[in-house]
Amino acid sequence: MNLKFTAYRYLQRVLITVFLLSGSAAMAGVTVERQTTFTDDNGGRAVTIAQGEFQRPGGEFNVNATFNDFQPDTDGPIINGEINAVSSVTGNPGLFVRKASRTTIFNGRVSLTNLPRGEQDVSLELVDLSITDQRERRRGLSGNRADRENQWSGNVIINGNSFEPQELPRPAREMIGHIIGILRH
Repeated sequence: MNLKFTAYRYLQRVLITVFLLSGSAAMAGVTVERQTTFTDDNGGRAVTIAQGEFQRPGGEFNVNATFNDFQPDTDGPIINGEINAVSSVTGNPGLFVRKASRTTIFNGRVSLTNLPRGEQDVSLELVDLSITDQRERRRGLSGNRADRENQWSGNVIINGNSFEPQELPRPAREMIGHIIGILRH
């Protein structure tokens, strides 16, 4: 028997099995319950508790993150507080053609201390901060195309001053992106 032909048939069977399993999982939806703990070098912790339906239209995914003296970067700030996030998906999050949007609404309050360069401590509050991630993806033999556009709305309060997300300076927007990025792990 030809080794090349045998390898090809084996690969073909593996791909068909993966296709069938992933197609049924994508249509059935996936329910997730998990707890993740991040610990820094100084004993600080960030704990995320997540539960809900993942990537299913109409389903919700809830994440609660608690920060206790968490310092993910040794030269960065120390984070304390709690943030909650609720995500929902609309559209078609299919395997080969995907045209869907995910909206996540963040609420909570954190404080950032021990900032580099002697900057003032920051009290950050997110009030119905909504981030919508719109995606259109087509997969096929000719390649993969993904278009992304994020839309922010809601309210951000920094040290008692209220901002709309579009008014935030770039460093503040990046800082918020890093903090809420932990909720997506």
